Order: sequence, then C-alpha cells, then structure tokens
Amino acid sequence: MKKVALVLISLLCLAGGAMAQQKVAVLDVKVSGGNVTPMNKMLVRAAMENAVANTDGYIAINRTALDRIMEEHNFQRSGNVSDEEIQKLGQMAGANYVLALEAMEEGNQIAVTANVLNIETGVYGGSDFELLTATNDEIKEGCKRLASRLFKASSAKVNKPATPTGFVDLGLTSGIKWKKYNSGMYSYDEAVSKFGNSLPSQEQWEELKAECQWTWTGSGYKVTGPNGNSIDLPAAGYRNCNGSTYYVGSYGRYWSSTPNGSGEAWYLYFNSSSVDMGSNDRCGGGSVRLVQD
Repeated sequence: MKKVALVLISLLCLAGGAMAQQKVAVLDVKVSGGNVTPMNKMLVRAAMENAVANTDGYIAINRTALDRIMEEHNFQRSGNVSDEEIQKLGQMAGANYVLALEAMEEGNQIAVTANVLNIETGVYGGSDFELLTATNDEIKEGCKRLASRLFKASSAKVNKPATPTGFVDLGLTSGIKWKKYNSGMYSYDEAVSKFGNSLPSQEQWEELKAECQWTWTGSGYKVTGPNGNSIDLPAAGYRNCNGSTYYVGSYGRYWSSTPNGSGEAWYLYFNSSSVDMGSNDRCGGGSVRLVQD
C-alpha cells in the first residue's frame, strides 16, 4: 500500500479559563498533494468541526459565516498565507483559535493535518497527525482522535507562559529541552529565518540520537530520554525543491541549524530501521523540531 505525503500538524498552547467556551474557526481543507476528492474534503472538515464541538470547553464557529468572511476578504488557503493573515481572519470571525486543515490522499489512504493558531498571541505550539483509511467512518474517528489529543494536551497548559510551554526535559547531558511537537515543514533558509537559535544544531541532534532510546512506532519514532520522559518524531516525509512531498509515514527528515558549505545543510533522517545524520540542498523541505536551553 503506497504511503501518502502530508505536512505535519502543528498545535498551540491554549490560554484562558477552563470553564469558558473557546471559539474555534475551522477552515476549509487545503490539498497539500496527491488526490483528495471533494467529498472527502467535505467529510474531513465536517468531522473536525463535529469533533471540536464535542470537546469540552470548545465550540466551532458557524461554517457559513466563516466562509462568507473568507470570500469577502479574498482569503486564499494556500501555502503562501501568512500567520498574520490567518490571525486577522480569526479576529474578524470572533474566534479564539483558527484550525487550518490539510489533507493528502492516495489510493485508500488519507493523511490529515491541522494547524491551530492562538488568535490572541499569534503563536503556534506543537504538532500531531492522522494517517487513516479514506472511509467515512475512519475519517470521523481519525478527527475525533486528533481533537482529543490536541485539545486535551492544550487544556493542561492553561495560564502557563508561552515560551517554555510544550518543551520536554529528557535528562540530556547538555540540559537542552526538546519541544513536544513539530513546528511545520520548511526549507533550511526558511527555518533558520523563522526560528533562529531555537532550531537545533547538528551537535544537539547527535546528542539526542546518542543518549536516547529510539523506538519505531509504525509512523515515526518515540524518543525516550535518560530520565524516562519522551517525545515523538513523526515520519513526515520530505519535500523536494519543486514542492512535491514524499514518503510520509515511512521516512523523516529534520533540519539542524548547521550549514554544510554554501548550498547544503545538515539534518537528521530516519526510516523504520535506522537513524542518522545527512546533508542535502537547502531548498528542500524538512520538518522542524525546536529546542530550548
């Protein structure tokens, strides 16, 4: 069965009172590659709206009103839409958060990702994704699982400061803490420009590789530190310089901040049987996992 490609999911830390109803604007599904039928696009969005509505403390904003705002302001769901534009859309819709969906489909598999933006702070947090069978019931169940993991994880972070939230102390020698979730997929230059010193160096990836236990989960690795804490690194594939994404679910590529000459940079890569460092063109897309001293 062929694997499908996807862009990793990214989630923010939610803020606000536990009893308040937080409004979530669920955008239309962006097709990030492969074939996604109009029916499955509709099912993914409806399933996620329903999953949000059935999560304690959250409600989904009326779809018709949101789509009308998007149409009136010529808002396009593409890879070029900035965080600031999405934040502005959420403000116009009266939302606390915007959840932007992406999907890729091939054969009978569909990969669904969600990017959730905190409208007040403009900050994204972690990441997660679902790779599932493209059937009505499985799409519904997959969106339920996503909403459950994302919003339960977020509610535990209420009223905590944004900078340290979501980082995990693995007990590494350096004391470096690793973010619990990915922050998206970027070219090397984009990643360095956007995240700066929060992008791990080649040396920090080498430390993570050497000091942790790596366990293949079927769609990525669970990385367990010396103190027993762990993070998950999804096999989000990679994007070539032309924008096509490959090997989602079976291969991972994570940028370091360390260049290799003028045209390449170092990254950590893995499949189900090996984890190693490599170097490639900076224009290609790789996943980003941040660190904090």
